[in-house]
Amino acid sequence: MRLDDVLRKLRELEIRIFGLIRKSRLTGINNDAGLQVGQTEGGDSIVSDDVEIYEQYGFTSKPPLRSGGLEFRIGGDSGRVVGILYGGHGRPDDVGDGEVCIWHKSGSKIVFRDDGSIALVPANGSKVHIGEEPGASEIARADRVDAELDKLRTHANSHIHTAPMGNTSSANAPAEAAGPTASDLGMVS
Repeated sequence: MRLDDVLRKLRELEIRIFGLIRKSRLTGINNDAGLQVGQTEGGDSIVSDDVEIYEQYGFTSKPPLRSGGLEFRIGGDSGRVVGILYGGHGRPDDVGDGEVCIWHKSGSKIVFRDDGSIALVPANGSKVHIGEEPGASEIARADRVDAELDKLRTHANSHIHTAPMGNTSSANAPAEAAGPTASDLGMVS
């Protein structure tokens, strides 16, 4: 074998080895077959079609287009490609050591705290539901319960009865000014 042939074979091998793993961006995704299949583009502008998107058991998502991830060419074969770890920017930065967070680009998140507590945080005052929508039960947030209790207190304090001897109002018999909160009523912990 001539030196030129050896160098060419080594160059082909080098390309296969360096092409085994690469960073890429998701440019298309199809969820139809029970398996996510995407189209990706690497920094080298090479487009890969039919990339199987592998996910962790029990977790699934449909990553937004242009999400970055890693692509693996099985056996160096550009026709057998799997992709993992596709995620966008904007991940929560308030997750502590040992904590786990499931998050959405809207800002909603579930955080499993290191002390054993779980924080369920809807974005922008959104609702939290238990069960399948539509018709799911909404979880009442403490601040909303307190606001409703305040409205009831205000209504009770402004209510006037007409009595045979004149009017009585909240000035004479006020409702408890600092009434119970959602926490006092055992509605939240």
